[in-house]
Amino acid sequence: MNDRIAQAKKDAEAVATPLREQVERFTEGLRNWAEAHRAALTENGKRKFADLGTGKIEWRLAPPRVSIRGVDEVIGRIKTLGLSAFLRTKEEIDKEAMLREPEKARLIAGVSIGTAGENFSVEPFEAEIKGAAE
Repeated sequence: MNDRIAQAKKDAEAVATPLREQVERFTEGLRNWAEAHRAALTENGKRKFADLGTGKIEWRLAPPRVSIRGVDEVIGRIKTLGLSAFLRTKEEIDKEAMLREPEKARLIAGVSIGTAGENFSVEPFEAEIKGAAE
């Protein structure tokens, strides 16, 4: 039974792979078109989404993040600079505190604050397909 299930999954994956790749290509094409027409679609940035009738596209900001290179050295620099608010009691770097005060955090060698960036998504509306099978 498990062998049949595994084979069915393998067969379904083989059928789905080219379709998944096609969806990725179409999504990238839609993204390029949406970026080129973003001002019109979002009323010059008043909205973060656009309703296209057959689906919705939206732009959402990703949260900012802190990356640390050389944790022990950064901890030493934080101590030297007297920025203990960036340290937790168990001596780990408090990235959330750095995100609250990115200007101070950037003063520490080995610390960089990444851009928040944004995510793009496509949400097609569900539709029933009517045909000869009825």
